[in-house]
Amino acid sequence: MKSGKRKKKKKVREVAYRDLVDSLIDGYSVIRTVSGYFLLKGFAFHGISVETFEVLVQNHVKIILGSEMTPNVVKGTIFLLSNDVRIFRDNFQWNNHWVAFNNGLLNVRTREFTTNPSGIYCKHFVNCTYISSVSSLEAAPNFLKVIETAGNKDYVLAMRVLQVFTALLTPVKLKRIFYIYGVANSGKSMLLPILRNLLGKLVPQLTL
Repeated sequence: MKSGKRKKKKKVREVAYRDLVDSLIDGYSVIRTVSGYFLLKGFAFHGISVETFEVLVQNHVKIILGSEMTPNVVKGTIFLLSNDVRIFRDNFQWNNHWVAFNNGLLNVRTREFTTNPSGIYCKHFVNCTYISSVSSLEAAPNFLKVIETAGNKDYVLAMRVLQVFTALLTPVKLKRIFYIYGVANSGKSMLLPILRNLLGKLVPQLTL
C-alpha cells in the first residue's frame, strides 16, 4: 500500500515539474547544445553559463510557487528542462547566414530582412539598427567618399576594404590575417591607417 502511495506521489510530482517546464519553455527561448546553453535576447541567441541557466529556472519557479518553492523542486525542474527535446538539440546547426540587429534579422545571402525570429537560430549579433531601405553604398555618400578617396576611386579596392570591415566586425571568435599583395606604391601601406581611423576603438589590436 505504501509503495502505491509513493508511486502516486512521484507521478504527481513529475506532473508538477512538467507544468513548470512547460511554463519556462513558453516564457523563455532557451536551447541547449553540446557547447552549452543559449538564451534568446532580442533576435539573437546569447551563450549563458550553467549557473545563469539555473538561476533563471530558480527565479521562474519562485515566481510560480512563491513560498512553496523548495531546492528539490528547482533541481527536478532543471533536470527535466535540460533534457527536454524542445530544449536539448543534438547535432544542432546554427543559421550562420543570418545576422541579428537590434531591430531584426538579415539573411546575408539573400538580403532578406525580417522581424520574426521564429525558426531562425542566429548567434551573430551586431549592436545597431539595420536600415532596410539602404541597399547600396550610394545611400551613405560620406562613407563612400572616404573609401573612394582613399582608394583613388578604385572600385575593386573599395570592395576589398569593405570585405575587411565585414570580417573584422563579424562576431566570430577566430583569428583573422589579411595578406596585402601589390606592386610598389600601390597604396598597401595606406590601407592600415584607413582601417584604423574608420574603425576606431572597435578593433584596437589591428596591426601591420
